[in-house]
Amino acid sequence: MKQKKDGKNIQNWHRPYNPKYRLKTRAYKLKNERVSLDESLDEFFTKEVPHEYDAYWNSLWNPMASLAAVKDWHNHDADEYHIDEEAIYNYNLKNLYKSIIEPNNPVLDIQEGISLKSKIVPKTEDQFSNNLKHPGPTFSENLEEELYEHFKFLTGLSSNVEEAREFLLEKIGSFENIELIQKNSNPSLAKTIILFANFWVNNPMSWKPGIKDVSLVVHLFSKYNSPVVLIDSPVEYRHNQIPFKWVCWYIIIGQGGSLKKAAPLFGWIIPSKFQHYLLKVPKDIQYPIQACVYAEVLRLGGNDVDFVRVAFNESLMIDPTERNHNEDYLVFWTTTMVWLITNRDRITNAESRMVLSWAVHLYTESRRDHATVFSWKGRGVVNTLNQASQYFEEINRRDWGNYKWNSHDWNWEHIDETDLQWTIEELTSSDELYEESMYMQHCVKTYSGRCISGTSAIFSLKLEGERKLTIEIAPQSKKVVQALGEFNRMAESREKEIVKLWAESVLDNQ
Repeated sequence: MKQKKDGKNIQNWHRPYNPKYRLKTRAYKLKNERVSLDESLDEFFTKEVPHEYDAYWNSLWNPMASLAAVKDWHNHDADEYHIDEEAIYNYNLKNLYKSIIEPNNPVLDIQEGISLKSKIVPKTEDQFSNNLKHPGPTFSENLEEELYEHFKFLTGLSSNVEEAREFLLEKIGSFENIELIQKNSNPSLAKTIILFANFWVNNPMSWKPGIKDVSLVVHLFSKYNSPVVLIDSPVEYRHNQIPFKWVCWYIIIGQGGSLKKAAPLFGWIIPSKFQHYLLKVPKDIQYPIQACVYAEVLRLGGNDVDFVRVAFNESLMIDPTERNHNEDYLVFWTTTMVWLITNRDRITNAESRMVLSWAVHLYTESRRDHATVFSWKGRGVVNTLNQASQYFEEINRRDWGNYKWNSHDWNWEHIDETDLQWTIEELTSSDELYEESMYMQHCVKTYSGRCISGTSAIFSLKLEGERKLTIEIAPQSKKVVQALGEFNRMAESREKEIVKLWAESVLDNQ
């Protein structure tokens, strides 16, 4: 069913970005033919589940997580991620939101002897600026600091839920505002709008649907142009989490603030002119991380051709403003972008795909073997193409036959808090490695020799039967060597939690 966003029909509302189904010939026409970015991006949308990176922001539901200096995830003894703490945050936010939108909650009435609805103080029209055409001064001279303090306030809820509720009710102004927001927003967006009511720049009641194609969220939070994809993406966040980082970005940009100024507070990496290029992101891009990659590609001197080429390799579709990546990988990522942009006209789209896959393979192999990290220094086009071609030819020539080896008896099953089944199963034959390699689009099929020799043990992490990660274990030390997803993408936040739980409950007890 077609839906509208900002007054325009959205053809693929439920068809998010997934590189597994993007490898189609038509997208390759962009370089040499007059095919628009709009048309090329149509290739990238499927009926698959939303991209996990956006659902978890690379574990940045907390926009200040970068300041926590989380250690290398595969050293699970040093992992500082606390799921219980996050569960508490979500529980308190849920209760706060519920107490605001349910003014006649009988439990609350009994406790307080008064309806919440009667506690909302009406706000006058004069307290809002209703002129989007002439926005006037910015919302606040200290916008970045206020957002920082507000986020800490929301995530520090425990004994001060009542204080937060009273504060937000005063900012909301009337219960009619709540009803209008709920009626015209999906549940996740409505929750975001209400919990950030102190950053509204217009009264909800002054919004007129269909007038100038201005959506409610734009009306409430924006005085200036800001990428709507940051706050109103079709992604349905797991556990109804608020995408705090992207919400903060949207408000900062939309109210005349500076991401670079906010970066030290939240721990982001914001290069010079990044915000400028973020405003150039096409409306066809539906996910915040896509928008970040697009902006950074443009900032480095690239164009639509370069973005489409990068988008074909999932492991390169990361948030370049995130500090929690390995420093080596961020250097590799940036230098890869520069090489690709510099040599745009010297390679074809097919060669670009081969070279990027080759480079990611070499990078991950160098990390696994603790060797010198892959570098683009001194790599010309001709030599690079030859080396990439030879590399994949060698992989295709290797044939270990249908060898089998003994299991380590480390298989595991786990039912999580949402009743989803996670399994970790060892792959004990060359056929199983080949099947895993073909599905996940990486080179684990070449690991038969390592498994036969006892150097490595390979496991497949699945969620409800669907492959998510391929895990390599060093049997002697029982340590996780690497864990990668499709196209050698990095493990995501939830996947890391599961691998850690398995390692603690199975590997550490052997």
